[in-house]
Amino acid sequence: MASLLVVAAAIAGGTVSQLSAQAPTTLKYDASTACVAHAQYTNDVLPPGVGEFGAHGLNRAFWGAKKSRSLAPVASWGPGFMTSWGRHQYDTYFGDSSDGLGYDPFSVMADTAAPGAPNALRITAMPLPAPIARSWAVLANDQWPVAKPTAPFVVPPEGGTVTAYVDNPNGAHDDWTVGIGYAGARVAFVGTLKSGGALPSADGTGGANPWTITNVHVITGASGTTIRPGGNDTGGFRAYNFPAYYSGVLDTNVTQQYGLFVARLRLPPYLPALSPAFWTLETGGVPRINGELNRDELDIAEMFANSVGNSLNANQILWQQRKAAQGKGIYPFPDGRPQTDYHDYAVLVTPQATSFFLDGLPIHGNVNIPDGTQGSPDKELMLMFQVDHPGSWLDPKGVAASNPWPQYFWAQWIRIYRPTSASC
Repeated sequence: MASLLVVAAAIAGGTVSQLSAQAPTTLKYDASTACVAHAQYTNDVLPPGVGEFGAHGLNRAFWGAKKSRSLAPVASWGPGFMTSWGRHQYDTYFGDSSDGLGYDPFSVMADTAAPGAPNALRITAMPLPAPIARSWAVLANDQWPVAKPTAPFVVPPEGGTVTAYVDNPNGAHDDWTVGIGYAGARVAFVGTLKSGGALPSADGTGGANPWTITNVHVITGASGTTIRPGGNDTGGFRAYNFPAYYSGVLDTNVTQQYGLFVARLRLPPYLPALSPAFWTLETGGVPRINGELNRDELDIAEMFANSVGNSLNANQILWQQRKAAQGKGIYPFPDGRPQTDYHDYAVLVTPQATSFFLDGLPIHGNVNIPDGTQGSPDKELMLMFQVDHPGSWLDPKGVAASNPWPQYFWAQWIRIYRPTSASC
């Protein structure tokens, strides 16, 4: 055990004594229990075996169940491959074997590129395959309306053109794919936008009425339907896109305010556009600021590996109210090369503080952060392999297409330890 701690300390960039001084204790845990500052924690939050991928595989009956969401008395997500934003985050389609597209980003196998070739869950990221690159099944809604109609208009025939007056002509850019939904239908149609003959600029200014939407594809409903503002229009125009990458995510909700969250992971190499992550997000039962939930997000492992050469991880975000002590902490991965082997990424959340650990040892500058749970036990737990589009902050030079594809994100296990009244 002593030699293991020395190795882990070297990875973390310091000696055992130096690192131990930065947090109450190092962590000791196995598949059943953890011992933290002589307090016992129990790994029984997830159903038996569902987080032990290397030993038990991927329990698709749990992780692949149809997602459900409840908002009362607190928000709660059932398990499933979809994330809380739908099937898209950044520029990635998060697929699964049930999406009907013939691809599956999840497999459990020996990781022959790691020392000892351990068995683990492999999540694949790759450019969206050509047969589905323009499939309507992967059409991504950008989550919020960009404009609402101010006068009635009629859904055109397939391939046709529609002219509409909207309340926010600056809300989208020329050549964006936009569409509109109405009562009983997620999307009525999508098409290519031209905005009033004035090209909207990058800062969202310059658009003008009317909007002209060409090359219309009718997804639901029927051509000839009249859209009446304040009547059958339920969401207005929204921006849509076809994502460039196909990948995977595991997602579930747990009722756990305090505890130890750990995953054993091997990350991909630092390449443009890649952002694998293991994190939690409060889903409800928290205060609102300006109408938005003031969520606590714990980024236990979240790589920002863009073409600038970053090898960075995040820690904690308290959305809507970013206090200096609870803002987003960014720090280099301690050994600089987390793709070479598996490491344990952990966060310990107690009533006194939030602390981040690597291989059981506290990470310098990321311990004793104030408790940001705000009394809420509601947490969404995600393991996701995010990929962003060329020109984004994860690929500012637009060179991700030259990455060697596919890329892989590996996980031997996810464990959630709850505190008990026992000592150890």
